[in-house]
Amino acid sequence: AAIAVLSTNQVVALSSAQISSLGTAQVAALSSNAIGAIQTADLAGLSTADIAALRSSQLAGLTTDQVGALSTNQIAALSSAAVAGLTTNQIVALTTAQASVLSVVQASGLSTNAIAALETADFAALSTAVVASLSVNQVKALTTGQVVALTTNEAAALSTAQVAALSTNAIAAMETADLSAVKTAAIAALTTAQVAALTTGQINSLATASVAALSTAGVAALGTDQVVA
Repeated sequence: AAIAVLSTNQVVALSSAQISSLGTAQVAALSSNAIGAIQTADLAGLSTADIAALRSSQLAGLTTDQVGALSTNQIAALSSAAVAGLTTNQIVALTTAQASVLSVVQASGLSTNAIAALETADFAALSTAVVASLSVNQVKALTTGQVVALTTNEAAALSTAQVAALSTNAIAAMETADLSAVKTAAIAALTTAQVAALTTGQINSLATASVAALSTAGVAALGTDQVVA
């Protein structure tokens, strides 16, 4: 219990060996201010069990430098509740390697603001499984830069509901190779506004089956340039 009353100055004074010797229960007892006072180099001394025991309120106490210093194993050990508590600044501080180990369960807890805050390289590093698991609201929050960063495999994994949730700007931003990888069923479900937003290059990239799958309303929404394409 004594560990819970340590001041931030006292935590700063702890050596790497002392941090490593803390038990999981002791780490869990630290205040968010105390967690934020652990020197960046000493964070490596926290075991994955220690990290897994952190509450979202404690994780909120981490500085952006501390977040960026966490190992990929430590990031992977974070609970979904803790990940859900990450601030947008902490999300921005994630490295590409850290983003790549986020699990489906962890990503499911990210707020729409957190999703939108992911840097494009970090978003591109998300696993295909994570991208395929994003909720409709999370997909709606994607920036055009993030949509451009989608890999072909990620685009192919998008569900019909996810594609329908993309804004017209997002649809127009999709690289032609990615759009051509989108499932035919998802192309068939495009709204008239989404179809109208497609560039001529995107129209040209669509397979014959995808073009044939466009709804009657979708075909009617095509502009003259798109039809010529």
